[in-house]
Amino acid sequence: MHKNKLNFLPKQYKYIQNASLISLFKMEDEKRVINRILF
Repeated sequence: MHKNKLNFLPKQYKYIQNASLISLFKMEDEKRVINRILF
């Protein structure tokens, strides 16, 4: 059980990292769109 948890953790962490990266890119895109609309 404990071993499985340790094996599972890196995958989950990697997934969370990727998700936060993707959301960061989306935020940047939104800023660009907003800037284009405003200016």
